[in-house]
Amino acid sequence: MTMSRKKRCRIAAVHAAAWGLFTYYLTTRDANIELAFFNRKDDTVTVPLLYGMLLNAAVFYGNAFWLMPRFFHSRKRYLLLAVAGILLISALETALDVWYGMNQPAVVEKIRAVFESEVRIPWQPKVAATLLALQMFFINLFVHPVYWGLSLAYRLYHDWWIGERKREALFREKMRAELNYLRAQINPHFLFNGINSIYHLIDRDPDMAKDVLLKFSGLLRYQLYECSSDSIALGKELDYLENYIALEKIRKGGDAVVEYAISAGTVPLKIAPLLLTPLVENAFKYLSNHSGAERNRLTIDLCVEKSLLELSVSNTCEPELRDASKPGGLGLQNVRQRLALLYPDRHCLRIDDGDSRYSVYLQIELNHA
Repeated sequence: MTMSRKKRCRIAAVHAAAWGLFTYYLTTRDANIELAFFNRKDDTVTVPLLYGMLLNAAVFYGNAFWLMPRFFHSRKRYLLLAVAGILLISALETALDVWYGMNQPAVVEKIRAVFESEVRIPWQPKVAATLLALQMFFINLFVHPVYWGLSLAYRLYHDWWIGERKREALFREKMRAELNYLRAQINPHFLFNGINSIYHLIDRDPDMAKDVLLKFSGLLRYQLYECSSDSIALGKELDYLENYIALEKIRKGGDAVVEYAISAGTVPLKIAPLLLTPLVENAFKYLSNHSGAERNRLTIDLCVEKSLLELSVSNTCEPELRDASKPGGLGLQNVRQRLALLYPDRHCLRIDDGDSRYSVYLQIELNHA
């Protein structure tokens, strides 16, 4: 996953601001910093702090963006190069400390006052330089590993964060591909059932077949042209569902009793398209076919309160019509998969498969439009 130039510039600006503010604090009189013979009183500590922070930044970014990406996979080699780099930077900073300190009379006098009585050889400037180098080298050797450790933690967190973003992107892409595949399954499934219904009506009632065909084309048009996005206004989806139920009632005629109540409320909500229809379609498909219409009942109750949608679908059935060896069940499987992908931890689907009645209860926490 590549990072945009704008985002890289924003991150660089944040880093620069953080280093700048920290350096400003260290170099102001609010921070009473002393580095061996460099201190705030004689104003000799500011310059060492400035080039010291530059070298600390070199340790930080050199490790985070050069050393770790290239050699971290080989731990022994990485540690060897890290130690060598810290020693080299510490030696370089020590050389700068000696050069700067020996050009500051206050620093030389302070070294002489502290060590002259303990040095057995004649006092010379190179003695002061040696003593300053030894003390500053050990200070630098303590400071630079701290910045190396911070850069190590930063890089590990950075790589973890990038990895998480990649995994999220792959998951979203996988989810999108699965949703497209599942949604593509709905159209052939719906088309197959619709054509099959019209075929059986043509000889029995041609006028009704025409009416069903007209409604069927409207439903198909909705699927083709209005369901291309991942979500759609709940009102449109419920209009589609009502038209679908009306079509099925026409197809069933006087052979069954179909009762439905839809209460959508007034809150504008969004829902995944064609998510509810397979449950209703499944109920019509496996509705019992007894001799009396009263024995073939299908009840649909849909209620939306605030952002909670509840759908109950119940139909009388005959076990032999739902023989496991027969093809079918695609719609219900589709709904399960889409709910798991689109509404994880925000839905409840219960199925009661009895001998004479089949019931489905669905509850979804919807998104606001």
